[in-house]
Amino acid sequence: MSSVSCVASAIRPAASQNSLLHKLGSSLLYSKPHRLRRALNLFDEMPHRGPVPVLTSQLHTLAVAAAPKPFALSSSVAACAKLRAARPGAQLHARVVVSGHGSNPVVGTALVDLYAKVGRLDSASAVFRSCPAKDAVMVNSMVSAFVGFGAREVALALFVDAMRGFDFQPTEFSFSCLAKACSEMERGIGEQIHGCVVKAGFDACCFVVTSLLDMYASFGDVENMEIVLAAY
Repeated sequence: MSSVSCVASAIRPAASQNSLLHKLGSSLLYSKPHRLRRALNLFDEMPHRGPVPVLTSQLHTLAVAAAPKPFALSSSVAACAKLRAARPGAQLHARVVVSGHGSNPVVGTALVDLYAKVGRLDSASAVFRSCPAKDAVMVNSMVSAFVGFGAREVALALFVDAMRGFDFQPTEFSFSCLAKACSEMERGIGEQIHGCVVKAGFDACCFVVTSLLDMYASFGDVENMEIVLAAY
């Protein structure tokens, strides 16, 4: 079954309850190269173009594109992530692989974010491992996903590995996520992260300072809270 057919079958059950989705399903059925104009005309007739029809328009445009660009793929995956649309996102992932953009870090980061938001941490990890070029945004997305799922030790281990092997330059977002993770770990680990923050020059960043204060507050460590505030 094609990716377009899969999307159409996912939409059909709700079509009888919602005329907008009925039109949407109809437009998908026209998403063949020789019927693209008809599909776009149906889309143009929709009085309310919310995120679902806009996303679907992107999907059938990509379905008929001979060689979709990485930007088009990543933006469509990001739209799926925002809508928590797991099935269309997985279909886009297949399109990414077929089109040869699986190693693109921008597309990979979008896929990691998508799978994290729909609760598929195993798929997010698989995408991360398969991407040879891991930039700071991708590492941060994966660290954030692990922290969000409560896998704090794994998030910390990934951060350390990235520092050692990926030529990774941590950002304020990196340290904020790690401080959040450390708030439920040993205080000594949190203090080490604080030391990394100071060394990296983020001890005056409001975003990071807030996370450090929350971390030390969870330990009841007033002394270190005062140190954080004094540096800020």
